Amino acid sequence: GSTTARESSAGLSLGLHKATTVERALRNFTASEPVKGDDSFWCAACAAKVEGTRRLRLGDTPHVLVLQLKRFRYDCARGASKLCHAVQYEEELRPRRDDPR
Repeated sequence: GSTTARESSAGLSLGLHKATTVERALRNFTASEPVKGDDSFWCAACAAKVEGTRRLRLGDTPHVLVLQLKRFRYDCARGASKLCHAVQYEEELRPRRDDPR
C-alpha cells in the first residue's frame, strides 16, 4: 500500500549544493529517498515500523511559482558556507508532471 498527502504551495525551497541548473535542483527536490530506521513509517496493519520510500511530486502548479534558491550549506565540522557556483535557468519553467492521478 501507499499513502498520499496533498498540499498546495506557491513556493519551493531548492537546495543548490548538487545542482548547477534550476531544473536539476527541482529534479533533486522531487527525487525518491529511502526511509529507514527511526524515520520508518508506522504500518497500522502490521503494528510495526516498516521501511519505505518518500517522494514529493508536483501535481498542479500555479502560473507563478516562487523558487527560493538555498545558496548556503551547513556542515557540522566546518559550519556554514556559501555556494558560489553559477546557476543556469530558463525564462519559463515547465516541470514534468509524472504524478499518476
